[in-house]
Amino acid sequence: MSFTDFDNEKDAVDLVTDSMFSVDFLKEISGLIFSEDADKVSVADFYSQWLERSGSKEHKIPFSLGIIASYLYTGILLTKERWFDLIPNDSSQEKLTEWGLSSISYTAAKKSSPSVRYVIKRMRNALGHGNIKVDVPKEFINKSEVMQKVYFEFYDENMRDPSDTFHARANLESLASIVRSIQSVAHKDVRERAKEQA
Repeated sequence: MSFTDFDNEKDAVDLVTDSMFSVDFLKEISGLIFSEDADKVSVADFYSQWLERSGSKEHKIPFSLGIIASYLYTGILLTKERWFDLIPNDSSQEKLTEWGLSSISYTAAKKSSPSVRYVIKRMRNALGHGNIKVDVPKEFINKSEVMQKVYFEFYDENMRDPSDTFHARANLESLASIVRSIQSVAHKDVRERAKEQA
């Protein structure tokens, strides 16, 4: 169930493009905020000028799936690489709920009761290998529903054992909860170690 077909490749390049637009928007609006003209330009005027400068012939929403994918890469992949031992190796329902995993669906061929650490590790592997897919409903969704109705899918296969597969499907709200949990324990750990070194 690898997500490597051409349609997914096109979606992946769109994620990169959207992320670039979002970062450029943040850079440009940050420049305006700290300029002498900050109180002279409305948000609507800034947006129109930014679109024109970007050369885009279509509207680009700064809160895009690309920037969300970037958020997942830093929030899951980077934090897992640095603070993996802080993630609980606990598969209790209480801990799964606390970490936002009880609201996502996942299957692990070799683990009947995967721990928080295991699930996050396998999601990280899927991200690291680019084996993700974005599922946006075909019917229109308004901006307030994006976090609940847009899903990411993650697929990981153990290269040493192809029968050891993992698949997860989670909406953006659940993924944001997981990232906040990882960031929270990492931030607490770094603050505590900084105090010890002071």
